[in-house]
Amino acid sequence: MTTQSRRDTIVEMVRLGEVSVAELARTFEVTESTVRRDLARLAGEQRIVRTFSGATGRPEAEAEAPTSVRAQTARQAKHRIATHARTMIPPSAWVYLDAGTTCAGLAQRLVDAEDVTVVTPSLLVVRALAKAPRVTVLATGGRLRPISEAFVGREAERLLQHVSIDTAFFSADAVHPARGILEVDTDQIALKEAVVRAARRVVVLADASKIIDHVPAGYWLPWPRECEIVVDAAAAQHQLDALRATGPTVTLLT
Repeated sequence: MTTQSRRDTIVEMVRLGEVSVAELARTFEVTESTVRRDLARLAGEQRIVRTFSGATGRPEAEAEAPTSVRAQTARQAKHRIATHARTMIPPSAWVYLDAGTTCAGLAQRLVDAEDVTVVTPSLLVVRALAKAPRVTVLATGGRLRPISEAFVGREAERLLQHVSIDTAFFSADAVHPARGILEVDTDQIALKEAVVRAARRVVVLADASKIIDHVPAGYWLPWPRECEIVVDAAAAQHQLDALRATGPTVTLLT
């Protein structure tokens, strides 16, 4: 990960709540001195607010970044995760692809899929598969959230009552070993709950920056019963151990 990518990821993390220097050093496997230099630079650019132990997001900043910003963070990790997820989709499968840039990357890898049906609320996924010759796309419809370029609401949830899904691929604003999957919007959680009821299994696609030790304010979905999380090698060992202890199967891409 480049210095700029690490700093962009720090900005994403602190939007969800205060993060300590020690936690950032563990997450990125760098020294605390390196983290302090990153925080000083980001504070000078007015992208974060320094605190006694680390940093937090600026008060006026949203806890959720636009997809155009997210697409630039942890790019290599997201590419590897999406490539691995593609191997989990056999011909004739029914899959759900969530909103988010990693799921959009997975959609791009499904263009040549054989007779796969994709259920999605995401405009990014719809665009990626619009010309896929042997992929059927079922867009949920509903209320559009411009920041995520995806639909939520009762209309979106209603479609999930009438389909059966082999594998649902989830994104998340963050994941916590004990609490589960974090979103900033209650409608996003409601849609995920509807997907869990329709799916045989759930696979969470999360680069290392999404795994957090603190518990910020927001809406939480507990880990589904049949759940796997795919993460990249930058994840800290104590976080991987905590995830394995609390339910989801962990696939670590080394």
